[in-house]
Amino acid sequence: MQKGITQLVFPRDMPLEQCLAFAKDAGYEVFEPAFRAEGPVSMHTGDAEVAQLMEWKEKYGIAYCTICGGSGALPGATFTSRDPGAREKAHECFRKCLEVASAIGAHSVLCVPGRVTEDMPYDVAMELVYQELPKLAPVAEEHKVNLAIENVWNRMLLSPLEMRDLIDHINSPYVGVYFDVGNCVINGFPEQWINILGPRIKAVHFKDFRRKEFKFVQLMDGDVDWPAVMAALRKAGYDKSVVSEVGGDEEVLRETSRRMDEILKL
Repeated sequence: MQKGITQLVFPRDMPLEQCLAFAKDAGYEVFEPAFRAEGPVSMHTGDAEVAQLMEWKEKYGIAYCTICGGSGALPGATFTSRDPGAREKAHECFRKCLEVASAIGAHSVLCVPGRVTEDMPYDVAMELVYQELPKLAPVAEEHKVNLAIENVWNRMLLSPLEMRDLIDHINSPYVGVYFDVGNCVINGFPEQWINILGPRIKAVHFKDFRRKEFKFVQLMDGDVDWPAVMAALRKAGYDKSVVSEVGGDEEVLRETSRRMDEILKL
């Protein structure tokens, strides 16, 4: 497994090149850029931006593993909207994200399909996700990049069984799960999710969570059973990137790198 870090933990105004330089210096092997409205990884990425991204990859010796995709690049874009125009905007975002990922050598794109709200009931949201996500499978297959659906605090896909059934319904080798270790601790056990999802897992975020205090904490300081998690990932045959999403100052990010080394030895 390759030790990585996401751009999400860096200050939003920190240039991507500077993030890459720090990540390499802190011992990370791979990097997850964030897909945004503007910038080198965005709706506006073209040949010049791809060339720049590849130049930075060679300069700092750090590869792009995944892209933190999102429909936020276009206002109102989401798959869980009753408005067909909003859903089409979400498709536009993810089509572009998959294209950029392919161009820079990233193996997966993180996808949060939407959320349950007071105005968007769970059952309706799931019907829309089942309707819309299969349309992206041919795009992912064309680019040979995984569309990886993340388990996040969006009030839907709350169990590994729901996530498994969705992936199996789409039935594409390039649609799977972006498994976030820390996000499921609030109502489950990460190793159980991994054992149930198995080879459906295409990418992994490392976080830790302390139930008693209801907060995310540094890796190995929370309730995640890291030996069990690593045993489950290996049993599932997972051998791609594990990406830290632990926020903090520079010393925290360096300490996270050291702790990831310990975890990867388990």
